[in-house]
Amino acid sequence: METSHFASLTTTYSSDNPDTTCKRYTQLLHEYNDIKDVGQGLMGLLAEARGARQIEVEKEFGVSDEI
Repeated sequence: METSHFASLTTTYSSDNPDTTCKRYTQLLHEYNDIKDVGQGLMGLLAEARGARQIEVEKEFGVSDEI
C-alpha cells in the first residue's frame, strides 16, 4: 500500500453528504476485511508450519476476537 494512500486511510473522514460518507466507510471496511483475511491466512500458515492450532498462534501474538 502506498504511503500516501495509507495516510489517507488513517485520517478522519467527514463529509456533509451522507452518501459520500457511507461509500467511504464501506470502502474502508472492505479494505480492513481484506487486510484481516490476509493476517488470518498468515496465522494459519504459521500454525500449520508449527503443527499447532491457529488459536494458539493468535494468542501468542495477542490476537483476540474480542472488541
